[in-house]
Amino acid sequence: METVGNFFFDAELQRYGGKLAILGNLNPKDMHSVKKVSDPFVKESLEIWSEISFEETVTSDKHLRSLPLWHNSLIKIGNKPVFYQDWFLKGISKVSQLKDDSFNFLSHTSFQNKYNLRVKPLTFFWNDRSNPPSKLQETSRTATRASHRL
Repeated sequence: METVGNFFFDAELQRYGGKLAILGNLNPKDMHSVKKVSDPFVKESLEIWSEISFEETVTSDKHLRSLPLWHNSLIKIGNKPVFYQDWFLKGISKVSQLKDDSFNFLSHTSFQNKYNLRVKPLTFFWNDRSNPPSKLQETSRTATRASHRL
């Protein structure tokens, strides 16, 4: 049931990305840098949410595929979590959507064809040597090895 309090909180949250602000995987430190929140109640709510919901460790390849792409402290460019609005508007929101049916990362061309998005190669390849797809792929391999040990 929607209450008046929920309505006002949701309206205030819209100023900071709406539900996307809480659907990411931000650690508390990144929450401060990504979300510049002036309202003290919303700010404290988002800080508490990030403290209790942040997943610091990827435990399996399945877990990796389920993670959100946007506002995720595990996926950074220039040491900041990313958000590509044009990708989001095409419905891309999870790591799994960057993988094919064999769970391999899509090639640049396959990605463009699948989502009808024209993306510069440097944007697609994360445009940053500090956290390229190869790091995400290594996280995927590490998570897969960990799940086999379970």
